[in-house]
Amino acid sequence: MADNETQRVIAMTPATSDLSRPVLHRNIELYSLEAQRVAERVLDRVGYSLFSIEVILQLIAEPDEIEEVEDIIKQDLEKSGNALSGECERLHKMMADAGITKADIPTYTRPAKVEMEISSPLVVNYGQLLIQLDELIGFVDALWINSILSNKQKRQAKYQWHRHLNKVSGRIIDIEGRTRRHAKAKGRNDDVNKSAPARHQSQDDGEKARDEESKGKGKDTGAPDDTEAKTPGAKAEKAPAQNQPETAAL
Repeated sequence: MADNETQRVIAMTPATSDLSRPVLHRNIELYSLEAQRVAERVLDRVGYSLFSIEVILQLIAEPDEIEEVEDIIKQDLEKSGNALSGECERLHKMMADAGITKADIPTYTRPAKVEMEISSPLVVNYGQLLIQLDELIGFVDALWINSILSNKQKRQAKYQWHRHLNKVSGRIIDIEGRTRRHAKAKGRNDDVNKSAPARHQSQDDGEKARDEESKGKGKDTGAPDDTEAKTPGAKAEKAPAQNQPETAAL
């Protein structure tokens, strides 16, 4: 465990708006490098996207359209959470079958504290995915350090699930970009800039989030583009349907 004085801190940038709005501040701790990387690179972006989507839809959409878009995001986050939970259960069983106990589970030299600003319930859901990813990576590391997984299996499993969460992030950012473009087409750009001003390049960031891990190919991942987890008994991860909103609001 790292000394508190040297603990990494990953802080979300407060969402900017001319309006008074409720926020909740909550800290989580992430131990694995992979979960820390996702938090450091896209948590702030995804959090502001979720805030922006909610605010902009209130300006341009009907209540049923708002609910439809929010349901699409919720379902995507829920599917991701279920996939992570299922894999965690499978890896945990592998550990039990191999006789790995708590004493055999490694600790981490430098955990990070993530300071979250929660401006939407969906941010809580996304933060939970980070915690699940961190747990999953912990199981992978435990199986590897106890010689149940090979180096290659470890790299491939980490790559797949890191990439999985980057894809979820990219889809959320893409929805924000579409929402902003639709608001502009409806002549509500000034209102949007007051309520949820753009602070990132939405069109580019969605693609960056999805492809972030692919930059490391051939370096520390050792995995090709469409690698599936190669841990024993692993099921191929099905790519979630690209449920992009098709409502009148977007």
